[in-house]
Amino acid sequence: MVSLSAACAVVLATVAVGVVPAQGDLSPSALRSTMASWPPPTPEMLSHISDCRQAVIGGGWSGVYAAYRLAAADPENAATVCLFEASHRLGGRTLSVPIDGTEFILDLGAYRFSPDMHLPGDIILKLLKIPTKCYEPTCPKASEEFPKPFMFNYTAPLEVIIDPDTQIPRGYGSALNKLAMEAQGLGVKIYSQTRLVDLVPSNSKDRASLTLTPVASTPATITPRVTVLNLPRQHMLSLPSLASTMPTRNQAILKCVAFEVPKRLGPIDTDSLKPTSALSKAYVYYTDAWWRTKLSLIEGQFPDNGFWPMNTTQGIRLLMHWNDGAMACSTDSDGVEACHGFLQVYYSVSNETFYSGVPKDLNTPDGVIRRSDSDSSSARMLDTLHAAILEALQPVLQSAGVSAQELPTPELLAVGVWRRPDEKHPLAQGYEYTAPTKVYWSSDISGSPAKACSLDGLTEAEYISTILQPYGKEQPIYLANNDYCIQDFKYMYGDWAEDSLTQAERAMHRLGLPRPDWLDEEYYAKKIESVESSLAKEMSGQQKSVLKVSALKRSTLVRAVTDA
Repeated sequence: MVSLSAACAVVLATVAVGVVPAQGDLSPSALRSTMASWPPPTPEMLSHISDCRQAVIGGGWSGVYAAYRLAAADPENAATVCLFEASHRLGGRTLSVPIDGTEFILDLGAYRFSPDMHLPGDIILKLLKIPTKCYEPTCPKASEEFPKPFMFNYTAPLEVIIDPDTQIPRGYGSALNKLAMEAQGLGVKIYSQTRLVDLVPSNSKDRASLTLTPVASTPATITPRVTVLNLPRQHMLSLPSLASTMPTRNQAILKCVAFEVPKRLGPIDTDSLKPTSALSKAYVYYTDAWWRTKLSLIEGQFPDNGFWPMNTTQGIRLLMHWNDGAMACSTDSDGVEACHGFLQVYYSVSNETFYSGVPKDLNTPDGVIRRSDSDSSSARMLDTLHAAILEALQPVLQSAGVSAQELPTPELLAVGVWRRPDEKHPLAQGYEYTAPTKVYWSSDISGSPAKACSLDGLTEAEYISTILQPYGKEQPIYLANNDYCIQDFKYMYGDWAEDSLTQAERAMHRLGLPRPDWLDEEYYAKKIESVESSLAKEMSGQQKSVLKVSALKRSTLVRAVTDA
């Protein structure tokens, strides 16, 4: 029988015992609650933690997806699947935040998708059947929406998740949380506030050993037969035993980050391609959505080229998108429209400090300041930001015959700050950060992945295969996270949940799980089967004895899981 095990250590940080959502409760209120904070494990769950024979570490898109796939493919053993998440919420860089005092949910991280990007498109539209609408009101092709030098390799219009009754965005995270609740309904146990502190592959390759320590509780050890890691690079590399248990070359592959801008795209004078501290996203709340009610601006952005934010004399950078923020409107008996909601005033990368200074905890990407805060500096910040907006839009206001005095001052500012690695902080600061974290090599800069990573003989095939099973092909420890991707940097595609989800699905493929009925067959053949087949052919000639692709049959997985 093929072995399916590894030894790991995990710390469970349970802040308090809460009430787990009722299985199958997918109401808007339940989803809103889980987006704010996923309940910590109950004493009953903790008493059965040793039953976890299939462990998924990390509750981002690929982690939740892997837990669901393992459970749905083998319902009889679904109760042996456990999902462990270090924070109080699920989502990773998908951060949908209910804003207190409003009816709105803001996406302060990932927020949109293309239906022909079938992962996650088919999860949202076919599996979960969640209502959506076009991101832009006129539904342009996704490939036409991005400013140069960005390109997008899908054509269907970008979409966002909405409440079908109000048409107000419900938040990208609602899909991820709904998927988690579906998994929970199948029997999956979700342990929030649970951190992996170490992982040690078993020498016998017979089973895994994970140590978990709830706050105010004694450590517990579990021995799963399958482990899926949805861990970002800085957490993965911080595992104490990694240096002594992972092959040295695999460690080097895991550590490699390259961002080689091809000559054909440069020179580009923008912070996106320079060392920067963070990717920041900012929304301002107005009781009168004046950009719509007074300026009739419902689509597009300012300035027109969304790649270059503009500076103001206040030292605040602006890049406004008229339709991005959540908004609610009503019309009175005279046909006069009244709207309130959020205006996106910034979404870019830079070393600016105005927005990035709002979150006070480096481990927490979101932050909110309100005019009603007891600290008077909040009101001053909002007034300064409003002055910057008025300055930037002075020509637009003048053209529309609208005076600055007609516009109300904002009530709050909500930001998401995703910190980036740099020379001083190669793994970034905190636990929430964004690209460049991958291997973007250029054929006209280094010329190869080997030179970009300073690793003799490294190919894209070896990188992809190694990342998926970094402890070796004999160890059933799979890695699926948005940090690990390699491509010849011919165009700028940006970062999408698809990167980690396809890794997770390839892990399921190696475990012998068939294509789910709801996932597009052509997409699966291209993104999963074809990739695995190509890896098998190329790697068999390079490192056949160590990295040979060997898909595990479903029957083997079932036997391994049930053979406790």
